[in-house]
Amino acid sequence: MASANNLEIRKLNASIATTAGSLIGDSALTDFKVVDKATGLVVAGPTDVSIANIDGVVGVSFTDIFNINAGQSRSFKMTADIPSDWDNSDAIRVSLTAFAAGADVKNLDNNTFLAAAEIVPSTVLSGNVQTAKAPSLEISLSGTPTSQTVVKGTTGVSFVGIGLRAIADDIKVTTIKITATSASVTDDNMISDLQNLGLYDGTTLISSLKSLTTSTASSATATFSSLNYTIPKGQSKVLTVKGSLSVTAVANNPYEIGIAQATVTNNTTGNDLVAVDSEGNEPTYLSSHAASGPNMAANVQVTVTGSGSINVVTAPDDTESKASIVLAGGSKQSLAKFNFTATNEAMTVKKLVVLINNESSTAAAATSTVEAAVVYLYDGSTQLGSTSGYSPIGSGASAGQVIVQDLNWTVGKSETRTLTVKADTNTIANGATSGRSVYAHLLPTNFEATGAAATVTTNGAAGGAKGKEKVVYKTYPAIAVSSAGTLLTSGSNDLIKFTVTNKSSNSVLSWNTVSFNVSAASATAPLYKVSGAFDPAATFTLRDLTNATNLTIGTTATAGSVTAGQYTLYLTNEEQISAGGVREYRITGSVIAPGSNSSISTQLVVRQETSNASIKKGVAWADAASGGSPEGDAIIQDADSGFVWSDNSATGHSLLTTDWANGVYADTFPSDIMSRSN
Repeated sequence: MASANNLEIRKLNASIATTAGSLIGDSALTDFKVVDKATGLVVAGPTDVSIANIDGVVGVSFTDIFNINAGQSRSFKMTADIPSDWDNSDAIRVSLTAFAAGADVKNLDNNTFLAAAEIVPSTVLSGNVQTAKAPSLEISLSGTPTSQTVVKGTTGVSFVGIGLRAIADDIKVTTIKITATSASVTDDNMISDLQNLGLYDGTTLISSLKSLTTSTASSATATFSSLNYTIPKGQSKVLTVKGSLSVTAVANNPYEIGIAQATVTNNTTGNDLVAVDSEGNEPTYLSSHAASGPNMAANVQVTVTGSGSINVVTAPDDTESKASIVLAGGSKQSLAKFNFTATNEAMTVKKLVVLINNESSTAAAATSTVEAAVVYLYDGSTQLGSTSGYSPIGSGASAGQVIVQDLNWTVGKSETRTLTVKADTNTIANGATSGRSVYAHLLPTNFEATGAAATVTTNGAAGGAKGKEKVVYKTYPAIAVSSAGTLLTSGSNDLIKFTVTNKSSNSVLSWNTVSFNVSAASATAPLYKVSGAFDPAATFTLRDLTNATNLTIGTTATAGSVTAGQYTLYLTNEEQISAGGVREYRITGSVIAPGSNSSISTQLVVRQETSNASIKKGVAWADAASGGSPEGDAIIQDADSGFVWSDNSATGHSLLTTDWANGVYADTFPSDIMSRSN
């Protein structure tokens, strides 16, 4: 209410109407009053309104006098106490009826009563419908935990979650009685196997710890009384029953814990969960279950097992664990990754054996242990075991084995963690052999992991788990491509640009051969040779953009079709890139294309890089390129390699020395596709 004058309110008129249900026979609406919202002070009333008057429409007048000062705005609310015997969903609406002209409101400035036209609005102001809601507690089976298998001797086992939702009022839980059952064991088993039971809100214990006592021959109970656990109005909580499994619990015994009676209302002797509302009255209990209470139909079970287990497999390939090249003289380079999964309980890995050898068999001792000088173990970025690493056994039947006895690495229950094997590699000068393969394996023997109840000595990896091939080189190339332009014209077009990076800071890198494919849509790819020395062949320009020179191409090998050309360029001389250097190149070729709606796409490839491709290494250039003399062959053969390079590790390096390799394992082939269109 607001006024420009000093007013005296002599009477407020309200009406109360029933909008749903019936209040006949119910108790009176009590403590009906008008309250100043800002101060909380009562300005009119209170009064009681009998049900006989409310069941329909009744007017209520407040004759307490209060003032509104000139320029003041005051807000009021009408409140009442709802009797506990009103039915759920009974509804009423309270309205403020119009002031009577010349009687209800007085202007103190001129000592006159206001006329109807001076009061705005002069009609009824209706409040919202107020629906009675009986204080209720909804009891349900929580979605967590779910059924699980737990090792005997485990503490903090979550047996069941009980969902509680307070409706229409704050609800305080005072007593919860739990019942344990099992389809195959007696009450004596339950009492001895299920120990230190308590009610938890998250990690907070809200009850004392209890033991089970006999209820029937096939059930046992525990009662948590004197609880003071309140669920605020409209909120939901979950109480979890947690406890311990005895170390003598019998494997395969199943147990369920629930609330046997959860829906008996207003009967404190019959309901296994007792609560009160804010007025101290027992609420209505709402529940729907397959049985008389949550989890009494064995929805959630805990099954005992004698011990946990751990299983080891090779981790899926990633940029570190895939088959690849490692740098001689490198520090902590990844050799392999293995996934460890613990079942039924957390397992702490104490002992394991890693084998570093030179072939894919886990049964073979290392031919050479020089390449991987020191081995390290990691979980992500966290180093495990010895901080100084482990040295592989140097000779004999156990050559290459890394014996680890101090790991103490824990894998959580139902968790998978990844063990990464890394190594410091020797330099070529210190005895490492360029082009030698290195494999990391996890052996199935001499393994030990401990859980709460037992120690296991097998890791589930029958025959062991092995990593992918790593090849040690003095240096190696990394290839990256970029666009040479996007507009396609008929005639000469720059097809693709690429860079070759020397990954070593102390060795020269050479390369001599590059291969690429060109696919065409509504255009004709560069000419290709299908047979015979006299077929027309495509001509290309390979430009060294870094040094602004065109390279001399000895032979251009081709194959394919007018829409899918295949090309390999063999240089007359090898390209040499200094240690740590990067050089950029561009390939240009001729395309026949109409004036619009045509396109070509170019991609660098390694022709031998298929699902079962193997690296050619430690061979002369001609053998790395195709197994023969590709410089005299202008047609691409199945055995040809797409990229040929050398780490210059051989004394007197040349095209004839055996320090060349094909492009398998070089990053990144096949390259991204670069396109031109019009």
